[in-house]
Amino acid sequence: MEEAIGASTLSLLAISLAFVVGFALRRGSVCMVEGTRQAVVLGRTLRLRAFVVTAGAAGCVVLPLSWALPGEGMLAPSFPITLATLAGGALFGIGARINGACQFGTLGRLASGELNYLVTCVAAVGGATLAFRTTMLSVPAESLLMRPTVPGGIVLALFVVLAAPALRPRYWRNFIRALHRREVQLSPIPAMLVVGMVGGVLCTLAGSWTVGSLLNREGAWLLGDAANHADGKAIAGAFAMLAGAVYAAVWTRKFHLRPPTRRALTGNAPGGLLMGAGAALVPGGNGTLLLYSMPSASPSGWVAFAAMTAVIALTFLPHSSGRRAPR
Repeated sequence: MEEAIGASTLSLLAISLAFVVGFALRRGSVCMVEGTRQAVVLGRTLRLRAFVVTAGAAGCVVLPLSWALPGEGMLAPSFPITLATLAGGALFGIGARINGACQFGTLGRLASGELNYLVTCVAAVGGATLAFRTTMLSVPAESLLMRPTVPGGIVLALFVVLAAPALRPRYWRNFIRALHRREVQLSPIPAMLVVGMVGGVLCTLAGSWTVGSLLNREGAWLLGDAANHADGKAIAGAFAMLAGAVYAAVWTRKFHLRPPTRRALTGNAPGGLLMGAGAALVPGGNGTLLLYSMPSASPSGWVAFAAMTAVIALTFLPHSSGRRAPR
């Protein structure tokens, strides 16, 4: 009986945390594609730097929690760095560029009522299924930081340095104002600090519950891998994340239902297909990498994320104006 109550409490906590993550993502209008575009074309690096803050903030909670709760917490395994790692990152980057949004951006736009991005989600399952059918993934190794060590302390200190810029007073003032006034846009930096810390707790205690991770697991399940079929808790967590994003869009009066257009077939479908395939190869899309793999100090996670970002940046180089804008 006590175990059942404990499991129910953990599930409710995870669902609540997922809701908060979705709310923060939508309020901060977070998207890796848009962040990279602004950095390359306009010279504005704020949105891209917000992703660094996310990885650092998540690492600040993932590592200590996994050490404090060895029976509960679990660091993400580390996959070997192979051509599949680079190919998966590149495929995801190309897919996100074609789709017009990464996993975070897709969630935000779907939550705002853009039904084109529902096609992205369906296509991602197809892409993951195809990748699992044609590729044999390497066997992952246990993280070297499963127990607190001197190297682990050094890595944790580096994560603190990465997250520290979010603690500047102007970001706290923006955060407080955005919570009380819907017309105030939440800066990407404090938004991603919340996403990193809350999402890190969620992933450490309950595994990856991002929408992208759910789609990946369903792709594997369709191929007969029953162990990968998402259970009710994972599905509830993914929908709680979407619900948080929808609530943020409705509260700020940015929810406008828009039916699918022709672009759903020419952009979202192929983009989602490539994103799903890339996420299966890495494994994990940019959401899983940022909140779970990279904070677990997985080298393959950092390499895959770098490949994603580099490919997206290369697609924007022809549009670079050469002008530098305020950061």
